[in-house]
Amino acid sequence: MRITIPDSLAEQYQALDPQRPLDEILTTQLVRFSAIAPGERFLLLRGVHREQLEALLGRTVMTAPDLLAAMREKRLITVGGVDVPFTDAQLRAAASLAAKNRITTEAQIQKIGVEAVEYMLGGI
Repeated sequence: MRITIPDSLAEQYQALDPQRPLDEILTTQLVRFSAIAPGERFLLLRGVHREQLEALLGRTVMTAPDLLAAMREKRLITVGGVDVPFTDAQLRAAASLAAKNRITTEAQIQKIGVEAVEYMLGGI
């Protein structure tokens, strides 16, 4: 089979790995994305953006299920071994408070957890 691609696109792909033949590079990329239907939305995370996400999540993310699991974990605070989940609205409120306080959302959630325990248990 033969396909025709613009020279500028061929140059972009060849620049990815100048030591490999262009047909190998294209075949690798086509196989890599063969499960994605034309027009289907997908999220591509690479380089610094992936590294920033992994730093934020505190773990390596290799697959979509990995990312979902890490996101679910970030929706919880654990107090005395008990997981306390946050709703979307609560997370948005925590993010808004964090922005006002100029701290991370995670730090704000931890602060909320400490304040809630102190309020609930008072002078015990």
